[in-house]
Amino acid sequence: LVNPSMCNADQFDCKNSRCIPRNNLCDYTDDCGNFEDEKQETCLTAVSRCSFDQSFCNWVVDSSTDGEWQRRKPFESLVEGPTRDHTTGSVNGQFLYVQGRMRPVPARILGPVLEPAEGCQIRLYYDIRGAGPLSLQVKTRTEQNGEEKIVWTREDPTEGYYFVSTESRSLKLGAFR
Repeated sequence: LVNPSMCNADQFDCKNSRCIPRNNLCDYTDDCGNFEDEKQETCLTAVSRCSFDQSFCNWVVDSSTDGEWQRRKPFESLVEGPTRDHTTGSVNGQFLYVQGRMRPVPARILGPVLEPAEGCQIRLYYDIRGAGPLSLQVKTRTEQNGEEKIVWTREDPTEGYYFVSTESRSLKLGAFR
């Protein structure tokens, strides 16, 4: 274990003398070994942090699209879908799910307005399966009805059993007008 004073500026000093990357804070994974990096007081600046276990939090289903987002518990078998909640690793947790159809339809969920910030990150745990064309995109915009900018996309299936895929992306957010 490392003395906390030996941690780099881009690391978090755990009370048990461990140094973890700041990028690992508030990601629902106990990196310190005592859940210190996941406690509410540590994660006060983690805007829109949501496990979806209790609700959609401050995310809203876009009613202008045909896809039907729902919160659901894990599947019984990997053939059907994820067998645990990816955010917390629990079989009792819930996650957002869109039922596939014969004809792909857009399904959107809208996040809250975020203040301008450097290094804003989004972390996704996702599973894409089914016959093509399928895609998952993260978009931003700076005006209520403004043009959307794609900042991340995934178009390939996650190959079934490789269902835990994570992405962390730093974004530079402009002012929302």
